[in-house]
Amino acid sequence: MALGISDPSCACGGGGGGGGANYGYLTAAPGTVGQPYDHQIPASASSSNSAWAAVDAPPPGLSLSSTGRITGVPQNVGYAQFSAAATDPTYGQVIQYLISFDFAARPASAPGPSSRRPPAPGASASRGRRRPTSAARRSPPTGSPGTAAAPTSPHREPSST
Repeated sequence: MALGISDPSCACGGGGGGGGANYGYLTAAPGTVGQPYDHQIPASASSSNSAWAAVDAPPPGLSLSSTGRITGVPQNVGYAQFSAAATDPTYGQVIQYLISFDFAARPASAPGPSSRRPPAPGASASRGRRRPTSAARRSPPTGSPGTAAAPTSPHREPSST
C-alpha cells in the first residue's frame, strides 16, 4: 500500500515559488496496531534528492527516515498525524506536509485447528461421541433400547382392515 497524496502542490498558507515554504497533505495507507508498517512517501511528493525530516513527532512506534520511508509498529488505535518537511538542496525549496494515518485494532484471533489440545493417551479423539457403525447408518432404528428389532422393509403394504 502506498501513500496517497491529496494535494501536494497546495500552497495552503505558505509562500509559493522557489525558496518559499509550500504546504501539502499526505494521507497514509491504513495500518494495524501491533503489525509492521513500512511505506515510502511517493516520489511525486518531492524531488528525488530531497531530504525528509519530521517537524513534530511521528505517531508512537513509527519513524521517518531522511529518504521519506515511514517504518515501525503503530502503537495506538485511531487517527494520527504529524508534520514532515522535504528539503530540496538543488533548488532550496522546502515542502512541509501534514501526514495523516488511521490505525485499526488488531483483529481477535479465532482459535484454529492448531490450538486444540491433542487427546490424552487412550482417550478417543471424538471426545466421547461415538460414530454410528455402517450397519446402523443403513437401517433406521426400531424398537426400544436393549431389544432386538425386527428387520423392516422400506416398502409398506397397505393394511387390510
